[in-house]
Amino acid sequence: MAEIIREVRFFEPFKVDVKDKRVRFDGDFWKDLATELSNTKDSDKKITHNGAEYFGNAKTATAPALNYVYVGRLRRRSEWPDTLDESSWTEGALNIGNPSVVLMEPTYLVPFGTNNYVAVMTPVHGGTRVSALDGWITGILGGAPKGERVELFPLINQKVQAALDAAQGATMLEFQILPHEEPPATGGGQIGDAAREATAKRVSDDLAIEMRYTFGHSIGDPAGRNALLEGARWVRQHTFSKRARTSILVPRTQGNDTVVRRERHELFDEKIAHTVKMTVDGENRPSEETVLKAVIEAIDKFRSQA
Repeated sequence: MAEIIREVRFFEPFKVDVKDKRVRFDGDFWKDLATELSNTKDSDKKITHNGAEYFGNAKTATAPALNYVYVGRLRRRSEWPDTLDESSWTEGALNIGNPSVVLMEPTYLVPFGTNNYVAVMTPVHGGTRVSALDGWITGILGGAPKGERVELFPLINQKVQAALDAAQGATMLEFQILPHEEPPATGGGQIGDAAREATAKRVSDDLAIEMRYTFGHSIGDPAGRNALLEGARWVRQHTFSKRARTSILVPRTQGNDTVVRRERHELFDEKIAHTVKMTVDGENRPSEETVLKAVIEAIDKFRSQA
């Protein structure tokens, strides 16, 4: 038996308009998406996002009994890895006889509760970026021609978020853009523009990018403080980084007075994610049942800590 450890992350979908304004969906978003998929031709369920192809569908599992959405990145034969025969230590090409078959890296999206929340888990290394899930869902729902898009925003605990909401500016921001990740195409002000430019010039997809802005011991100028705060809020909303910190100026009550304190916060300490373990037989891929049971375990943890 082999043990596979994966992370389950939690999101809520929002509609984002051309001015980057977020709007919550009324009704059951995931049921509406499943209905749209049932009325969509299979060939139209393949969406291209940033040069890569993704295919997905709404599915119903019997054990455990639940509905979910399956989305996978397609790997054309030009991108296929090689193989190694461990009986002879001979390298070779991955060979699947049927020419219409391509590789697919799956991601499971499991809706739960009554707030359109969704638990997301990729059972293999690699898989589908959240920005690509956004692009695929937007394509299925036809929002792109109108300039609207669907984005999955991470669910977060409220301690850090409350401090960011109350802040009057930031004096430092540092964050990492993870390997094989990219920031959203819009948003973040000057910080977002710089992050997108840095990613476009990345010399290798395997490299992380570290970005740091600081006024040092000074509190800086108002425009700069506002730009850093806008960037901090933007970085926290998305999933291209797992490590980020900021120093913000927050008004706090001290006796009968209100004073502005400089506070340092780790932006992702409160982002909600749970690690799960899946046990598989030998080197077999995790089955649908194994994956979904692991996701349900993570959802139960989420609910117990809510």
